Amino acid sequence: QLETNKQLNAIGVDIDVDACRIANFNAQENQVNMQNYLPPLSSAADDFSKALLLKARQYALTQLNRQQSTTGTTTADADSLFMPESLESRQYQICVANILAGPLIGLAPTLAALLHPGGYLGLSGILQNSGEDVAQAYRQAGFENVKVQKKQDGWALVTGRRQRQHDESLSS
Repeated sequence: QLETNKQLNAIGVDIDVDACRIANFNAQENQVNMQNYLPPLSSAADDFSKALLLKARQYALTQLNRQQSTTGTTTADADSLFMPESLESRQYQICVANILAGPLIGLAPTLAALLHPGGYLGLSGILQNSGEDVAQAYRQAGFENVKVQKKQDGWALVTGRRQRQHDESLSS
């Protein structure tokens, strides 16, 4: 049995309402201190990312409205799926994402802004023939040691690390 660290705090971000709800349920069932949210618009680092997030947010609101009318979900339930402002400006030590290559490439500047200098990156959901394109986008967004770490069954895993700030790397 996996032993969980009760001190570990994590957040998840997804553009799908149902994925957030299922992940929140699974975290609670497995006693993992994690909450999953729909992404804030303020996390968009460029126009492409903002357009992607706006489209996801609109779709999420449509889903939530539909679910509220059929299941009795309250507005408070729906609001709990949007990332609180207090979390929007934080930076994180690790970022994992399981999205197709196109959105991952577009979100490279956004994920770079959310990841602490020196933080680790793991990207999956990438078709094997797109792995190097994703890796290149993250190199351009300020990541180092970016590589296609593993290929399996037509899929690729891309890993890397956000570049440390110059003075930080000298002191470590």
